[in-house]
Amino acid sequence: MLSELERFKAIVNEATKTFTKLVTALEVQMQELVRIQTTARRQNNLTDNFTQNNAELTQNNVMKEYNY
Repeated sequence: MLSELERFKAIVNEATKTFTKLVTALEVQMQELVRIQTTARRQNNLTDNFTQNNAELTQNNVMKEYNY
């Protein structure tokens, strides 16, 4: 029969294993979130650059048309 101390140690051991699994799962989720945010930022930057380039091209075309 297990003593009170041995039962307590077993409970703490299992709790530690479970906590470690949870922290590891959280770490994986955080890495995925960072990856998603990085990808979204890159896409936003590409969209912003595309929009800015189109605006500059349009401005240049208008200036050429009106001989500015």
